[in-house]
Amino acid sequence: MRTKLFFLSSLTFFLFIFTSCIKDDLFDFSKVEVDIDSKWAANIVNVEASLNDFNIETDEDSEFSLENRDNLLVLLFNTTKIYSLRGDTMFRTSLATSNINLVLPSVSGQTKNTKATYNYSIDTSLELSINGMILDSALLKSGVLTMNIATDINHPYEITLKSNNILNSSMVPLSITKSSTSSNVNFTIDIANTYIIFPNQQNIIPITFDVAITPQGGSLNFPYHIDINNSLPSLTFSWLHGQSQKKTEHFSKQLSMSFLENTASLRCMFKTAKINVEVKNNVGMPLSLTLDTLMLCNDIDKYYFDLQPYSNILAANYPKIKGEFATTKEEFDIQNFKYANSNTYIQFTALGILNNDGIDGNKYFITDSARYRIHARVEVPLNIDLYNLTYFDTIDFEMDSIDINVLDYAIFRIEMNNSFSFGLNTQAYFLNESNQIIDSLFTPSLNVGKASLDPNNEYRLLEPTSSVTKIKVENKRLQKIMQAKQILLKADATVNKNDPRVIFYYDEQKLKIKLGIQTQVKTKL
Repeated sequence: MRTKLFFLSSLTFFLFIFTSCIKDDLFDFSKVEVDIDSKWAANIVNVEASLNDFNIETDEDSEFSLENRDNLLVLLFNTTKIYSLRGDTMFRTSLATSNINLVLPSVSGQTKNTKATYNYSIDTSLELSINGMILDSALLKSGVLTMNIATDINHPYEITLKSNNILNSSMVPLSITKSSTSSNVNFTIDIANTYIIFPNQQNIIPITFDVAITPQGGSLNFPYHIDINNSLPSLTFSWLHGQSQKKTEHFSKQLSMSFLENTASLRCMFKTAKINVEVKNNVGMPLSLTLDTLMLCNDIDKYYFDLQPYSNILAANYPKIKGEFATTKEEFDIQNFKYANSNTYIQFTALGILNNDGIDGNKYFITDSARYRIHARVEVPLNIDLYNLTYFDTIDFEMDSIDINVLDYAIFRIEMNNSFSFGLNTQAYFLNESNQIIDSLFTPSLNVGKASLDPNNEYRLLEPTSSVTKIKVENKRLQKIMQAKQILLKADATVNKNDPRVIFYYDEQKLKIKLGIQTQVKTKL
């Protein structure tokens, strides 16, 4: 038999746990009469739970955690990202679609057959298209440059493509020669790890075609023509360097601070909190963030806390060395804000500005893996006013291994030791396969008082509250309970409204639970 019943308290949540471990004895077996009736007893729970034992999972964009700071627990809410932008999406590069048409005129007017070689050197260029940046250099990451050449040259010829502005990884300038006797010739160049130098701030790459025609009979039909079609699909870069135009992008994000909304209802007031907005930037150029809206929202209580009543410009630091990060932070303080676990969120809208001064002669770099990330972090010391807390959960309950027909009755014995600063009003419901309630364990609900705290010492623990409860279940009722497939636990925090509702949560606060079962077995002599 293995059953589990969870008790969790995070932001005053609590968790009961049933486990199959048999540990300390709850009953005095020496007093058991076995000559007429046989009895057996076992512990099915012997656990100790504290707030710091549990992780609180949220959606993929955020996470909750608890941190012990000098024995005072602090709830941490972190966004994995509010906004994230990669360098290779800020700037996209491609080769401008182009056709190059070259004309080879007659040399000195000669049109007759000759064995002389006719040499031509023609300068032209390729244009790199990039949105919003004037380059002076770049390291290309991937892509294949293809040049398809068609010509009407009717003699053997040689074409050399060269450029002092296109360098391989060994910094050797490009120079490729093709010989042909046909009307078509192709250049295919893998530009991975290729350095490009752009003169004159025009995103233009100078190239040169050297053409040598060697006549071998037949007439020379000048002028000759060479048509070149260029393509460079899937071009990517490793880094770019140059001047950037001013670029802006508006973004909006609703950051949910909801958690356990399917298993709990919590309403409270946090006394203090901090919200940190953090910009991590390894884009090597100036960035700024105009915060239009940064508001804490609670739709249930109609509570909206504007963290900044006016537009705020956050200038983000940027690194001077490729690959490094620069971090910029801004902190906002909150006091006395109402929280509801199922519908509290931060509304965040901003305008991101890249290179606010535009092209001003300054040059910057950007890498393909560069990141511009915005995070938010909320720190809440667990010092709150508790208005309402209800926790409910279902767990599996299997008792198929017990033969109910041989039992006279069973006694459930639960011992609880509570050192939290609130009381507990709990009930366990037994559910059948259709999730219908077939019975409950306690009549009435089980009440455990809050621990004794010292108001003169920051409400630290003086003495926990303990209770022991025994419940006898006769065979007829036991048969109904044993049909259950799940247990539904419902628990309410009890707070005396006449007392100060300031509740401090320390790591020393725990809930200890021991649950045992003792059965009376019908025996025939």
